Amino acid sequence: MLSRPVTRLLIGNIARRSFTSQARNNSRQQYQWSRSRWNFGSATTNRVVAAAALSGGIAFVLHASTTPSDNKLATPSKVDYNEVRKSIAALLDDNNYDDGSYGPLFVRLGWHASGTYSHIDSSGGSNGGCMRFQPESEWGANKGLHLARERLESVYRAHPGLTYADLYTLAAVVAIEEMGGPKIKWRPGRNDHKDGKKSPADGRLPDAAQGAQHIRDIFYRMGFNDQETVALIGAHSMGRCHTDRSGYDGPWTFAPTTFSNEFFRLLLEEKWQVRRWKGPKQYEDVKTKTLMMLPADMALVEDPEFRKYVVQYAKDGDKFSKDFAAAFEKLLELGVDFKTTDGNLLKTGDQILTINHNKIVSTDMIFMLDKETSKQAKFYTFITDSGHKISLTSVHLIPILSSNSKLDYIPAKQVKLGDQFYVNINGKVNYSPVQNITIEYKKGYFAPLTMTGTLLVNDVYSSCYALAKSHKWSHLFMTPFRWYYKLTRFISINDPFDNNRNDGIYWIIDIIHQLINYIQPSILQSL
Repeated sequence: MLSRPVTRLLIGNIARRSFTSQARNNSRQQYQWSRSRWNFGSATTNRVVAAAALSGGIAFVLHASTTPSDNKLATPSKVDYNEVRKSIAALLDDNNYDDGSYGPLFVRLGWHASGTYSHIDSSGGSNGGCMRFQPESEWGANKGLHLARERLESVYRAHPGLTYADLYTLAAVVAIEEMGGPKIKWRPGRNDHKDGKKSPADGRLPDAAQGAQHIRDIFYRMGFNDQETVALIGAHSMGRCHTDRSGYDGPWTFAPTTFSNEFFRLLLEEKWQVRRWKGPKQYEDVKTKTLMMLPADMALVEDPEFRKYVVQYAKDGDKFSKDFAAAFEKLLELGVDFKTTDGNLLKTGDQILTINHNKIVSTDMIFMLDKETSKQAKFYTFITDSGHKISLTSVHLIPILSSNSKLDYIPAKQVKLGDQFYVNINGKVNYSPVQNITIEYKKGYFAPLTMTGTLLVNDVYSSCYALAKSHKWSHLFMTPFRWYYKLTRFISINDPFDNNRNDGIYWIIDIIHQLINYIQPSILQSL
């Protein structure tokens, strides 16, 4: 550690949108925007203090990771996914289909499109939308899913820029939420393949006739543990089996179009017997003989490790909902490359999402205030009740909902359990209380300045500024830079600040900080 700790926002890989004529002319498959992986943090150097105090750099972490708990940067997309959601929701109800809803079928579509992934060779997964091609479309495990794909075709055609791969996964998310399930984090960025040549070999989806070892083989191959496995199988609370598809027959619960923990409760509390019929082996409830369970379902209560999670979820529906949402988000992202870019490649004019007047909008990155590739510092990591995660150094400013229901920027070190963060949930601004605070160390950062002085990181609203006591005054100090940026963009100067190519703080920021520290040090936080 060096002599003076300084705040910085840290980001893993940064998804960016470049305003070149080539980008504007890109085809639909090339024109995909995604959210990347972010972490907030700080470094320790005298030179960095200047940028932190006055410019409020956002720093981008260099250590990228593919774990679902990583933070993600939101970037704008030309597809209005809120409208896509509405279009999907409008297709769910149909009294002429099954139990009156296509919801369970859409869930199965997204599940099976994603459940082919193997972490051994990184093949399979939802990227590519290969289920619409042979051989994947003809697999026995995917029988009947052509009905879901055909149902969704009108949505695809109504939203130029939308990919089938994104559509199939988003349809599952919307269906779960519309059937009373939890909010599931979802982001676009999947590409469509031109044929089915990249589909893996058949046999990667679960076989309902098998037992615990088969279940583990299937789910461990995707990278899930026992708890996540049981949570995902809880999707059987929705839908029913069909003799002309899987060969099995009947619903798992009495409310097959409602998300709940009934699957687990019934599995434990009802008495089950082997059904006598001409079809494959399945179980029926002794009391009504109208419900069914598959041999693989029964394995969940026969295996002691699986059973303990069945018991937990049968008793606690809220825990099941939370664990299912996390596992399902992970499932839908397996094997997907969201086209991210290292932070040091972020360019002037690239756009990042933020919140303005309670709306999600995009903001320009003006220039790189500072970057260091090897500095290490201590960060406060916050996890909200909604599952959002963000890491900040002690003096970095973050807005919370104050006692008088107004926006109040405070240093990260002052955040308490229960403080409300501003978060983006499915395109809408919400509040979510902090439920966990930990301290960890991160290494490397980049520090860009945005036009608004704010941005969304992992869908959490944050200030660009640190070390200063006031977000308002920090942003005011950066006014000349915003004006100069607007002028140079107007006269078509693409990189007026030369984007700070080398490691270190931008020279003019260093000078400004030294002046403020000499003239009015009281506006800075104490370290």
